Amino acid sequence: MVRSRTFKISCSAAFACLAAILAILPLSFPFPPITFLKFDVAEIPVVVAFLMFGTWPGMVSAVVYWFLLNFVGSWVPIGPALKFAAVISTLIGLWLGSGFKNAPIKGFNSLTRGLLMVTSGAIVRVLVMTLLNYVIIFLLFPFFSDIASKTLTSLGFKFRSSFEAMLWILVFIAIFNVLHTLLSVLLSLFIVRAVLKHLKFIPQPT
Repeated sequence: MVRSRTFKISCSAAFACLAAILAILPLSFPFPPITFLKFDVAEIPVVVAFLMFGTWPGMVSAVVYWFLLNFVGSWVPIGPALKFAAVISTLIGLWLGSGFKNAPIKGFNSLTRGLLMVTSGAIVRVLVMTLLNYVIIFLLFPFFSDIASKTLTSLGFKFRSSFEAMLWILVFIAIFNVLHTLLSVLLSLFIVRAVLKHLKFIPQPT
């Protein structure tokens, strides 16, 4: 198996193109409590590239994915920027949890380290996306907060103040990002392990 940096980065760029194609397809589904938040499989190829080819090729894949979304994505440039922030924060969290490994997939050889990586990925993503969504939803485009409040009210939530409504919206945004981290990372891990097992390149614990 070719292991040159150029090969890895080229493959990562190809995975980013696949991610952009998946973003165009109707494969997303809404998060019921706040329906403008959507789960999608488009970021999975980027996480796969990160786990399979290493930290920096994965980061390159995220950047290429963001660049392409500015041409094929929705609500440009804010939509692509938010997706990039979600993906890159997840990758950074995984990298931190792996102990700064250049081959993050090795971290999943240990259950404890693997859980730490997923947890770290979710925490970093939640922190970054909660802050960004606060700015977008409550400061720049408050009509999103109205939509979210009405949806939560229809589900039985009652808010005594706009501040309480904001807190609940941010809580559900955090829950959404935790669930999306699990979706993206666990499916990517399954794919990478299946590929590496088929190629007989499963990394050994270090």
